[in-house]
Amino acid sequence: MKKSKIYSAFLILYIIKISLSLALKSFNYQGDSSPEIEDLILQFFSPEDIEKGRAYHRDGFFVSLISFAIHTFIFLSLIFTSLGSKLENFFLKLTNGSNPKAVFLFFSSIYSLIFLLNLPFSFYFGYILEHRHGFSNMDISFFFLTQFKTFLISCITISLVTSSISFLVEKFPVRWNLILPFAGTVFIFISVLLYPYLILPVYYDVQAPEDPGLKLRISQLLEKEGIVTDQVYVIRESAYSGHTNAFFTGFGKEKKIYLYDTLLEKNTEREILSILGHEAGHWKGNHSLYSILMSFFVLGIGSLLLKLLLEKCKENSIFHIRNFAYPTSILFSFFLYSLFSFYFSPLESYLSRQMEIYADREALRMTNDPDAFVSAEIKLARDNKSRLDPHRFVVFFYHSHPTALDRIRMAIEYKESNQTINP
Repeated sequence: MKKSKIYSAFLILYIIKISLSLALKSFNYQGDSSPEIEDLILQFFSPEDIEKGRAYHRDGFFVSLISFAIHTFIFLSLIFTSLGSKLENFFLKLTNGSNPKAVFLFFSSIYSLIFLLNLPFSFYFGYILEHRHGFSNMDISFFFLTQFKTFLISCITISLVTSSISFLVEKFPVRWNLILPFAGTVFIFISVLLYPYLILPVYYDVQAPEDPGLKLRISQLLEKEGIVTDQVYVIRESAYSGHTNAFFTGFGKEKKIYLYDTLLEKNTEREILSILGHEAGHWKGNHSLYSILMSFFVLGIGSLLLKLLLEKCKENSIFHIRNFAYPTSILFSFFLYSLFSFYFSPLESYLSRQMEIYADREALRMTNDPDAFVSAEIKLARDNKSRLDPHRFVVFFYHSHPTALDRIRMAIEYKESNQTINP
């Protein structure tokens, strides 16, 4: 009876997750159709901007449902049937009972299969639709070369990480749940530091800003904030698409800000400085470090709960859990992670939005140019065909950034408050 209850509980939680995911997809398609929201949006955008954003985000909706169904079926088959256990036995026999080696082969094989099944969908969404909406600059050969690079990097990383987990569990059978959070945090820390040196150059040409006038203004803005100027770079996104963006990465002296070349082409100097100020706001707020600390906290709590759940499953012979270092145990761990991370998505999204709001406020403080902030947000949303009227529940559940409308209104409030203080 106990075995049946535990099994049913996991199944019910996953069915609820699937149902909510489908509901969120539907809400995302619908958007927020309230007249009040549309009236607010039309103060800054044209009806054509709204329609383009809707069309871009709605395109391929039914294809995405097929992709979702296939991935869900594969995952459930591996977890809730004997398929995962049969694959585990095959690789354990092939490696003469070596858990880390079996785990490496198990996950590299599964990832390879998923990659191949997903390739037609990647081509449809990443090539056909991106060309249809005027974004992609890639030809077919370049697209598949990029996909192959991603496959190699992801497959090697996933296989090495999972086999390392297996090794730790096997080496420390009693205390692995205490060691894993530290090992995971170190891995994340090193990954963030190495990303600009190992991963970014695989995809992009990276260089310093070329415009001497812009370089001077960047220097003046960042030096005022105590930020090392030569840590701002331009990456050649135009080789891939017309999307515009900027991002921040790193810790301490290894903090770096990256601007897309497409961003520099489509924005004025004042707008670029406003966007740069936002990324510098992440820098000033030590957001990478806070993210690492949050990861450590999540890994710590998660590892303790994971061990308890694995022991319960082993004790009741559920989900073919036999040895915590076996492939199916690690696969089940990912199942639990996907389950609980989904339910905690609103909290994670909220914390991310708070960091973005902080960075926006820092950008306004640094530049004291709310007009440039507003025009930059309008261009970013227009150039990327952003969904200007997202459904409020989707924003609550998934959005890591405030909506374009929320950010514009915040800048206007900043301008009005400054005019009140300094008439």
